[in-house]
Amino acid sequence: MRHARSLLFGVGLSLCILGGAVEASAVEPATSGDVMTAEAKARFKEGLDLYKAHKNVEARAKYLQALALSQAAAVYLNLAVVEYDLMLYPDALRHAKAYVLHPKAEPVKVDKLKKEMIPDLESKTAHLSVEGQAGQPVFVDGEKVGVAPIPDQVHVAPGEHTVACGAVTKTVVVKAGDTTTVIVVINTPPTPSASTSPPPSATPAASTAPPPSASTAPPPPSASASTEPPKDGAGKWIGPAALGAVGVGGIVVGAVFAGNSNSAHDDQEKIKSANGGHACLDPTSAQCKQFNSKGDDVKSAATISYVGYIAGGVGLAGALVWTGYNLFSGGKADASTDPAKVTWLPWLGREGGGASMKISF
Repeated sequence: MRHARSLLFGVGLSLCILGGAVEASAVEPATSGDVMTAEAKARFKEGLDLYKAHKNVEARAKYLQALALSQAAAVYLNLAVVEYDLMLYPDALRHAKAYVLHPKAEPVKVDKLKKEMIPDLESKTAHLSVEGQAGQPVFVDGEKVGVAPIPDQVHVAPGEHTVACGAVTKTVVVKAGDTTTVIVVINTPPTPSASTSPPPSATPAASTAPPPSASTAPPPPSASASTEPPKDGAGKWIGPAALGAVGVGGIVVGAVFAGNSNSAHDDQEKIKSANGGHACLDPTSAQCKQFNSKGDDVKSAATISYVGYIAGGVGLAGALVWTGYNLFSGGKADASTDPAKVTWLPWLGREGGGASMKISF
């Protein structure tokens, strides 16, 4: 499904680009911000030719060179499309929004971006709302993103990021589609104001309250009232319930990370397919680094999934054994008088590890 949507955006918008970008280069725009110099046009044309030849990494490099020379609308749009194909979603989102706000943007393409590409990119991208000390530069992962206050959100890839402003640095973890507010401001404690209350008197005033009467004193607690909780045998179900919760939680964790592993593997296959069936042609390229990163995600998620399934299975087995004991012990077991003892025995082998559980009553 994700591969099909990528093709939809790539084909649909690239047709618009190939038809409209040449026109933007050949016709003199009305605003100075959309004028492309001869050198910018040359880099832009080279990017178009590389994009047609499915050399997206090289095409993006040419578009970035053209953008450094001219902020023409066509450059922003072409960058957004090629970066979407390369799964550089934060960069694609920034350039797509820049095109939408450009005075020379075409209404038909703006409408297509707003309805299709931008919502999809926002769901794949994490967003930071940074509140920093005014006038101080803001850095995200060591890269300057502006000077505080920053009115717009900072779009980043899902995961862990470091935000710094002035002398304050914070690390946050953001998920795809979520917006996280990061406050990087030095909190100074308020200066205590001078107290206006009068100093305490050296001699305390005589109390005018009458001594408590014997008739108004609270009655002593009744001897028959007991503060101990009743022992109704309910405590014997605490252990099975806890083990059951551990078991269910382990199974859920295993299933979630198994899905994450499969998703990362799908992304690897997409990168490999876009590269003509090769995993990495250039180890220093962004595409190769992203392929290796997805491989690490596959391994780590699979390991966590494996551990989650083991813990879940052990927890559910323990809950069943303990429940059976309670049911067939005649209701005599109670957590306050006859608690069960649980012993966990971890083990580790060449092909994996786990834990064994021993319950004694």
